[in-house]
Amino acid sequence: MARTKELTYGQALAELEDIIGRIESEEVDVDALAEKVKRAAVLIRFCKEKLKSTGEDVKKVLSEMDMKPAPLNSVDNDLGLL
Repeated sequence: MARTKELTYGQALAELEDIIGRIESEEVDVDALAEKVKRAAVLIRFCKEKLKSTGEDVKKVLSEMDMKPAPLNSVDNDLGLL
């Protein structure tokens, strides 16, 4: 079980899906259930933060693109209009 700082979003999601699958299929021993639920909560928090951070990064990039339009000459050239 990797620490969340060492995980990628995909790894965290895969581990979370594994935990959920084991709980749903009743493979988790009652003694281990509390630990699995705690780990799932950590993974959910990590994934939510990663999604939030990524969304903010995407918004920033898109807003920067809107603020810096390409010069018309380069657009016209790309379209073969010059």
